[in-house]
Amino acid sequence: MLCPELWRFPQPTFSRTTVTCPSWTEGKTSDKIRREIRARQFNSTVSIVLPVCQKSEVDELDRELRATTRPGSYCCLVRQCPLVELLRQEFLEAFVRRGRIFAISATGRLETDDCVALTPDGILLLNLHRETFQRLGLSDSLVTQRKGKYVVKLDLMLTSPETTGSGPRIERVRERFEAESLACDLLIRWLPPTDCSTMLGVTPELTISPASLERYLTVARGLTVVQVPAINYKRRDLNDEAVPLLSRDKNDECCTHDELLEYFGMLVLDCDTVEEEYLSEYTLDGNRIENDAATRNWHIQINGMVSPMEVEGLVDTLAKFVTNRINESPPQAGVLWVGLHVQCHSNVPSSRGDQGEKGMGWNCENAYTIIIGSDGAVLCNLLVGISGKGATKNELQ
Repeated sequence: MLCPELWRFPQPTFSRTTVTCPSWTEGKTSDKIRREIRARQFNSTVSIVLPVCQKSEVDELDRELRATTRPGSYCCLVRQCPLVELLRQEFLEAFVRRGRIFAISATGRLETDDCVALTPDGILLLNLHRETFQRLGLSDSLVTQRKGKYVVKLDLMLTSPETTGSGPRIERVRERFEAESLACDLLIRWLPPTDCSTMLGVTPELTISPASLERYLTVARGLTVVQVPAINYKRRDLNDEAVPLLSRDKNDECCTHDELLEYFGMLVLDCDTVEEEYLSEYTLDGNRIENDAATRNWHIQINGMVSPMEVEGLVDTLAKFVTNRINESPPQAGVLWVGLHVQCHSNVPSSRGDQGEKGMGWNCENAYTIIIGSDGAVLCNLLVGISGKGATKNELQ
């Protein structure tokens, strides 16, 4: 017999925001959408669904999407990287204050581990247990949160210690990290500055490139580094099923925004959406469009560490793809669509949802979905997990 308390877990609550605009050009300039995309700096998965497309169209789009992300870039998985390495002066000058760096704990969970993140803005974020924080003896002025875990924030971009006090503060944290030997598996991606010289004609070890970080960590610091792809593409065709259309107005017998988002999520998760005669089958009423002999439904999944700028580039490419197809004959009733879903890393100390337990864990649900209709209109749905203990009215505002 199951313990009666098993079904009494509180439902994880969340904050959801839906934004619509007539076109992606207008949506991209919207402060709300641009701010939300750029605030999510650690994106682990981007899923793109392309209904009713010919293979030749998808092949061309695939090439354009790959060109949007930086070709040849990769991540460094640093085994048991001492956190003091992130605060060394040569590392700060070469990789934090030049180019854009993304670093995050490779396997840690917020509720059980001490987690680390280093943002492209040069902000070092630590999610520490009480025991770790007390052992380090850090200043209370660095703490931004005290709900079971301590979130420590340190700005590594400040270079004027005489006026800001950043120098002594970084030095103090560096000393404590070295004394306590804090380390974790760290996943790091570094994008070199675009204005730096490639130093043609010199030996490869002197050329500034994404490999410069790996050479520094392995040769200069003697750390164990595993090279992993920063971006990994996978493409597959989906079930050859009729695709629901989005309503143009309330009188259309098509799916609503919420129904389309649910259907889109099921495609991304590879759920069975084909209707069968079972009580638990998934059904979605309304007008649909059938694939013909030349078209299929496609799913492109991009895994790795995708930067916010690359996500914007992917949406730009999709919007251009939709614009080129607008001249084709539209459905008689309803709007065909393409969609992009972005899933962020769940163990970022800066996540909006790190305000408490999410029912059984602290890792945060942080994602958003952008759907572009064949009429050019854009639907953006932002989802952020909050506290599983029950969100207050103020938390949801």
